[in-house]
Amino acid sequence: MFNQQHPNNAEWHFVNLPLSSATFSTDPSFAGPENVAIMINQCIKVLETPGKKKAVMTKTQALRTLIHLVGDIHQFLHVSSGYYDFGPDGQATLITDPVKAKGAPSDQGGNLLHWGPGKIEELHGDWDFDVVERILGRVDVQALAAKLAADAQGKNWALPGDYHRDWSIAWALDALRLAEPAYTDVKFGRASFNTHQALLEIEIQKLPDRDSYLNKHAADAVGQLTKAAGRLATLLNQIKWK
Repeated sequence: MFNQQHPNNAEWHFVNLPLSSATFSTDPSFAGPENVAIMINQCIKVLETPGKKKAVMTKTQALRTLIHLVGDIHQFLHVSSGYYDFGPDGQATLITDPVKAKGAPSDQGGNLLHWGPGKIEELHGDWDFDVVERILGRVDVQALAAKLAADAQGKNWALPGDYHRDWSIAWALDALRLAEPAYTDVKFGRASFNTHQALLEIEIQKLPDRDSYLNKHAADAVGQLTKAAGRLATLLNQIKWK
């Protein structure tokens, strides 16, 4: 039902800001009209709308979506994307100047950066799953939740500005600072394109050592998850529930 009501909800989970960006660009080349920051604010609006007024989703849907999207916006490959130049042989070169990224092909938040043939053998999947698993060295949701709760305890997670519009932007830019280091150790290979010259994937020619890469960045993952937990709790306490 939710997917039928909101057929474009896959667009809610990300914004493709260029690496090294200093501001949250509203350029449609990078930020769709229903990007993750906008939709976090939309969920807040629904939760603060009096119950009898018509809203774009139910309050239950808005709360579930808000929790999910606050997690997403702290995963820095949900707020960033690599943009590339290509040589005659398809060799990919990462664009490091965000001004030059406009109009260039995007790796869609690392989803098109493949180190293996499997469906999730790509950089985005590493950050969604494998880096997180390295935090404790095992898959244990309850143990991870306990660690995050302990790490978040006693800290002030509130931010300046209006939580209805400013906090999600600040969270995205904070996460964006960690995106560039995630690309630093990656050596890019050749790209492949479809018949319309749209980018299909870029080969990750080399990660210095995948296990070392995942272990190296586990601290970044736990830091972002801790921020997400603390900031979500603070936001839920700020919302004027209707």
